[in-house]
Amino acid sequence: QAYNCLIHFYKSFQNYCNDSPIKFLVSIPTNAPQTKMSPLLPVFLLICSPFCSSLMDYTCLSDMNPSPGVSLPRGDTEVQVGSPSFPLSCHLNPNHPEFLSGVRARDMAFLSNSTRLKSTILDETSISSQFSPSIAGVTDVSCVIISDNSIVEPLNKGVCTQRILVGHPPIPITDFSCVSENWLSLNCTWTEPTNPVPTHYDIHFRTPGKRSNFKRCPSINNLELLLKRSIPPSLHMCYVDYKTTPQYRHVTKKYDFYVNATNSLNPGGIISRHTVDHFSIVRPGPATDLSLTSSGPDRLQVSWNISRDMVHFPPGLRQLVRYQSQWDQAQWTEVDTSHLDTANDFFHLYLPEVYRPYTKYTVEVSMLSALPTTSSSLSSSPVQTSLLTRPSPPSRPPRTTLASWETIGQGAERAVIVYWQMLADWEQNGPQFSYEVTNVVEEESPVPLLPIKVTQSYAEFESLTSTKTYSFSIVSRNSAGMSSSAASIVVPPSTTTAFLLPRSVTKVYQDDDLFILSWLPPLSPDMVTSYTLFWCLSSSGQDRPYQCSGHLDWKTITTMQLNGSLSHSLLLPLTDIPSPVYQLAVAANTDTQSSGMQWTTCTIKNARGVATQVTDVSVDPVSARGAVVRWRLDCSQMTGLVNSFLVEFCRLEMEGGECLAGTKQTRVVPAGMDRLEIGGLNPYSYYSFTVRVEDDLTNSRPGTVLQSRDNPPSLPVSTLTLSSAPGTPPSSLAVSKLTSSNATLHWGPPSHPNGEISKYLVRLSKLEQADQAVEPVEEILGNMVVLINLSSFTRYLVEVSACTFSSSGEDVLCGKQWARQQVTTLVGTPGMPNTPTVKLVNNSAVEVEWDADFQLGAPSVTRWDLRVIRGEGEETDAHHELRSGLDTRRVSLSLEQVGQDQGWGPDCTNSSVYMELYYFSVRAEVTNSEGEEFVGPWSEQQVQHIYCTQPLPWVQIVLVATLLPVGLLCMCAIVYGSCSWYREKLSMIKKIQGGLDSRGIGPVGHIVAPQVRAEYELGQVPPDREEFIDSDMEDGQNTVLLRHKNSSISSEDSGVSSQPPASPSHQDCTRQTSSIPSVVSGYISMGAPGTPLSPVSVPGKEPQVLNTQQAADLGYCRVGHLDQAELLPAADSSQSYVPFTAIRPVPKVNTPGYISLGQVSELVLQPDKSSMAYSRVGVVGGPHSGRLDTSIHGVTRLQEEQFSSPVVSRLLNTDFSKAQQVRLSLDKSVESSSKEYNSPPYSRGYTYV
Repeated sequence: QAYNCLIHFYKSFQNYCNDSPIKFLVSIPTNAPQTKMSPLLPVFLLICSPFCSSLMDYTCLSDMNPSPGVSLPRGDTEVQVGSPSFPLSCHLNPNHPEFLSGVRARDMAFLSNSTRLKSTILDETSISSQFSPSIAGVTDVSCVIISDNSIVEPLNKGVCTQRILVGHPPIPITDFSCVSENWLSLNCTWTEPTNPVPTHYDIHFRTPGKRSNFKRCPSINNLELLLKRSIPPSLHMCYVDYKTTPQYRHVTKKYDFYVNATNSLNPGGIISRHTVDHFSIVRPGPATDLSLTSSGPDRLQVSWNISRDMVHFPPGLRQLVRYQSQWDQAQWTEVDTSHLDTANDFFHLYLPEVYRPYTKYTVEVSMLSALPTTSSSLSSSPVQTSLLTRPSPPSRPPRTTLASWETIGQGAERAVIVYWQMLADWEQNGPQFSYEVTNVVEEESPVPLLPIKVTQSYAEFESLTSTKTYSFSIVSRNSAGMSSSAASIVVPPSTTTAFLLPRSVTKVYQDDDLFILSWLPPLSPDMVTSYTLFWCLSSSGQDRPYQCSGHLDWKTITTMQLNGSLSHSLLLPLTDIPSPVYQLAVAANTDTQSSGMQWTTCTIKNARGVATQVTDVSVDPVSARGAVVRWRLDCSQMTGLVNSFLVEFCRLEMEGGECLAGTKQTRVVPAGMDRLEIGGLNPYSYYSFTVRVEDDLTNSRPGTVLQSRDNPPSLPVSTLTLSSAPGTPPSSLAVSKLTSSNATLHWGPPSHPNGEISKYLVRLSKLEQADQAVEPVEEILGNMVVLINLSSFTRYLVEVSACTFSSSGEDVLCGKQWARQQVTTLVGTPGMPNTPTVKLVNNSAVEVEWDADFQLGAPSVTRWDLRVIRGEGEETDAHHELRSGLDTRRVSLSLEQVGQDQGWGPDCTNSSVYMELYYFSVRAEVTNSEGEEFVGPWSEQQVQHIYCTQPLPWVQIVLVATLLPVGLLCMCAIVYGSCSWYREKLSMIKKIQGGLDSRGIGPVGHIVAPQVRAEYELGQVPPDREEFIDSDMEDGQNTVLLRHKNSSISSEDSGVSSQPPASPSHQDCTRQTSSIPSVVSGYISMGAPGTPLSPVSVPGKEPQVLNTQQAADLGYCRVGHLDQAELLPAADSSQSYVPFTAIRPVPKVNTPGYISLGQVSELVLQPDKSSMAYSRVGVVGGPHSGRLDTSIHGVTRLQEEQFSSPVVSRLLNTDFSKAQQVRLSLDKSVESSSKEYNSPPYSRGYTYV
């Protein structure tokens, strides 16, 4: 009350007390609760309290006078969500009639959304309540007078109302986006978030630049005046163009927008910044001057300009082009425009060559900013244009098949109707489309035959001979021409097709799009390989017998696919035509021809049915669990509605008996079927089958209730299903008698034998040997088997399976289910142990070890027996006691002790004994629970050799015995080879000595050459050429030709090697150019090369004679004594060899018997006819004297021979550094005839020195 009085007083006297202390003592806002006051407020209240009642303002609304009261805080109160709670108060006007009538504070209350708030009475005129702003929203609080029974007043009369807005400080805007339309304006929009506290958003923008100022967006009022249209208040936008203030700047790359949000909770507000990439948000204007032209039936060109305002757009524009045809209205094809220059103003583009002639194409063009950040939603408005392409001849003829024809009539003449499938509208390629039969061939001759009727799907001909074959060619034609190819239909003679026509073709309606097409086989069904099913959508809506002139289609089904059935379901496509009419036909085909089309002769519609009984029911069992039920119902018997067939069957207790309870089953077969394969039957069981007709079906779709009128079933037919292998194993398999080696088992028959039991299979396996192959051990005809020869105390698995006879009685069917029983034999004789292992410790002690990996015959071995036998036949048993459960199977045995214990004869202690043989074996002994002992057989004996002395080193003996003979043989071979080589060389030397002795050449004394000691180089000249150039000629090397018998590497008669020696070092070499050769590194130069001339007379030719100087210059010497007359010029100088003539004898001298080539400088031969020695090689007196030195003992002077001929003159002028070598021929005999010089042997078989 004091608070309200203070508020009222402060407002009433505010103008009068501006200078009073009230202004400074109290500061109370009128729209918010005051929780803190000045300390001087109590003093102020004491002063002002007398005036409060008179100064209180009780006005709630300005137009309500007098007001019944007032609510404080008055008006709207804005607070932040989550702030502390604050008080609300309501005061009655003491001067109002309500108060005067007795209404007091107890009769007042606060209501919020019809909910009464908790309040407190302050005095008789005032109440208060606390409000907590915990939830954002707007709350209307009303102060009302609530009347009670003591006061007759209207209910909840209002005193005053107030609104509390609980919200948030300013919230930034969302969804800020801008669009520039055609680069002419900029429009930015955003979304202001919801806030109960009213918030004001002030937006400014600026462009980059130092002098750029902030610009306020144009107001909504100014925009409405400028744009001359109203803008919804809910649309928050900032729009600028060239007419607004501020203006739109289209060249600016970036805009910065600043939004300041303020409200009463934050008067200073918050500022958010939004940057806009200007060029990326430009939406171009639509394309202009769009045109579409066609330069051919399948070629289109589109061209267009960009918007004039976008010509200078810096980033350029990316073009979006797509097209569609009139046949694909729902599909657009995008065109690749990546190769187009984005900076161009004009574009033209050839669309891909995939167009159909005479087709309307629509092209759509739009544009988008070329910047990659531009959204696809900013593309320009699409612009479209259309064009009809030029027509062209049809691309193909109509489609036909082998059976697409029909023959009408019988006799000598017939009428033929050929059918085809119409082309689709998009395939016609032009106006004035039609079909035309261009050629008719009778047998193999064209005939001028025209059809009497041509439609869009068939052509009819009449008066055709029934015994002839006709061929028809059909083409497609329009205003541009006809198709390049023609479809062909061949109609065979009626005499060959009459036996192939299907019979009683029946069409059964299932639904508007579901049909059953059935027929009877032709008269000659064996030749049929397939059937062709036709359906034609009648354009007239009429069924047979009216001809179908609509769309024809077909499918071919082989007889293998039909699997004996002569009916097929056809689910045909639905059309826009209500209740479409399909005409159906069937044709039978062979490998080469067809019967032609046979249209349906019987149609069954879903109208009403009549009672019909199925006849000729038969049942054929096809397997142990399946049977095929067949029946027949002619079309004449199906005059009423036949919707389906109901097949009923059950299993019989016996043949001719009653149905077993719970075995009755039914199958529903669609109309038109004449057979049903039933599975899931029990093998080798009797079944009864009946078939009845069902009709008056309200709906034949799956999932609906079938209602049919009862028709009498066929007579029941029973059959026995085929037998099969038993479905269960034999029952009650058990062991009736068991010993340690035998077991007796018995069993009962299987619960589901599935046939007549023929035998049982019994197989046996050991459980401890899981990997052992298990095979049937016995075939049993009865129900019991005795297993013998079992191992004692061994776990066996016995399995028994049953077998039945097949239905043919020839085969046996055995089940895969086995009855199993585990059998463990009793304790008995153990099996044979494995051979023990004996380890020799020394020659008098061994260690014996064995294992228990064999059939023990008991849980454990009671005792092991070890037997030792010596080679002489003496025997002892060494027993080793083992307790049950122990696993000791190793014994150390002293043989000496055993021998002493058993009194055996001498052993290794006797020096006469070299080796002893010992045999070791073991056996097991077991005991059963009754104390009965069982002894097993001895194991295989293990032989152990006991050596009394150290064994011989057999390995060393074998090696010595093997290697010693081999070494001796090698040494003998080496000695023999050396002796052979020595004898061969000795024989060769003797042979050379004998050859030299036979020449009669006297020996030559020892010569001491004044020149440097030299050697002759040995080489070989090509045998097939007389003239050659030696590669060593530059070094003054020449050869002398020696004749021998064979062309081998080494001469057998002369002892001179045919291969040249290794060339000596050339460090002392000098070129010899004079007529007398010089000694160069141990070799002799024969002079300058040239054509060698021979002074020897040849029959028919005159010899040429050279003087001594010329001969020396030519590079060879004449050997022997020549007369002066022989030095005259010769007529023929063609010979290129030097003969040995007129050899003068010399006295014999003791020589070593061979020619020494290392003691001379130049070759001079001194033969002696009476001597048996050899020729001596001497030296020339001087290097340039041109004559022989005769002062040396035993050397005959070489005669000089002079010749004069043109050849000599030419040779003298020849460059001696390039002359050829002179070949000297040494014959075996001293005297040689002129005939030998002309003989062929000079071409081969020579050794050169």
